[in-house]
Amino acid sequence: IEQVLASVATSSSAGSGASVSSGGGLHVSKQRGSRFAVARLNDGSQEAGDAGPSVRVGDDPEKLKEHLRLLRGMDVQAVDLPKAPTYKEVLQWAETLSSAFMKAWMQRAEIVDFLEKVCYCGEGLISHRQHALAYLEIYARFSDRCVNLKEQLVGKGVDELWKKRGIAVAVRFKLGRCLALYQQTIRKDEGAKRRDTIETLRDVLRDIVSCVKFVNTWEVGVREEMYWAVYNSCVLALRLARWLRLHGFALGWLAQCANSTLPMMAVHMVPMRTRFYIEQIYCAESAMRLKEASRLCDVAMEQLEKDKKLETMLQPVPEETIQVFDTALVRFRVLKIKYDFWLETTTGDGKTAVVFDTKQVVAQSDALGPESRWVLPTLLETFELQHGLPQHFGASAPETLETGSGAAAPEAEQTPEVTRMSLGKVRAKRQEL
Repeated sequence: IEQVLASVATSSSAGSGASVSSGGGLHVSKQRGSRFAVARLNDGSQEAGDAGPSVRVGDDPEKLKEHLRLLRGMDVQAVDLPKAPTYKEVLQWAETLSSAFMKAWMQRAEIVDFLEKVCYCGEGLISHRQHALAYLEIYARFSDRCVNLKEQLVGKGVDELWKKRGIAVAVRFKLGRCLALYQQTIRKDEGAKRRDTIETLRDVLRDIVSCVKFVNTWEVGVREEMYWAVYNSCVLALRLARWLRLHGFALGWLAQCANSTLPMMAVHMVPMRTRFYIEQIYCAESAMRLKEASRLCDVAMEQLEKDKKLETMLQPVPEETIQVFDTALVRFRVLKIKYDFWLETTTGDGKTAVVFDTKQVVAQSDALGPESRWVLPTLLETFELQHGLPQHFGASAPETLETGSGAAAPEAEQTPEVTRMSLGKVRAKRQEL
């Protein structure tokens, strides 16, 4: 495994643009949608720049050179584009790994030790961006071993230490498989033009939820030690939701799992949880479910207030701790003001009455901090209403979260109400702002 990973690392560094052409060249590393480069200029200096998406300039060195000259005014002498590993190299890596793992299995390697090596190898390939190789030759090939391990974990008379190791490696395997399939899918179809791309990513999100369900079936002590699994599941689900701008794949349920896991309530986890909540809220806003977005703001503030109360029970409390919670709470209060401004309520006689106006927006944002520091950010946030986008928005999270042996999958509920608003009304309220 170490020999193959070393070979992959060498090939990846050479193919990622780390080498320079003899006349001075361009280091290019491909990322989603764009390529970031460090250019060697004619005067001998170096400068970082965006090489632009491959769909726009292609792989023609002259076009890329002209693109950098027009976009950044960079006087690039030459361009050296990255080259993918050859098919022969990839086939050789796959055969070597397959023979090594099968030899270890035939020698009756202990299943937890075996899967730990599988996870180590798969994670190493993912770190070198060999996602297809990791998914097909590692995770897909040995999925049956992970299923066997999960069956053994629920048996009676299992050693406690071995059980915890088994749970950890099963979760690592499943999340690694999800990450490899996600990266492989989006790199094949960057624009999400194919229907099977969306279906595959939906399967990945279901697998993430299944992974968290597996963690939730165990007792409290095990779940607290497996907090990293909930954290990684939330981060991966957040990346998928951000890429697709979709909702309805149990993001709210994952947030409740994070709220019920004690280590996830720590201060250093607050920024990640804040980003997770904000992504939920923006998805609701994009689908014009403004009442649902406002409700999610209330849920986030209520949870953060509880966590802040727990952290401040023992004095003295560091100023940084108070600042982390206060900043997160203000962020959600700003969003709450935004949705109160855009929401409208209907009176008993069927006429529409506006809940908020700009004066109330300014007054409430002025009360968020000293010296009116939050007035301008609130006005800017309120102005940027995401609307009219072709989003899919699913049901909200269930009110109760079951853990332990009775844990169940999140159930679908009624889709939240859509806020109807004409373009003229949106322009008028923006003009008022």
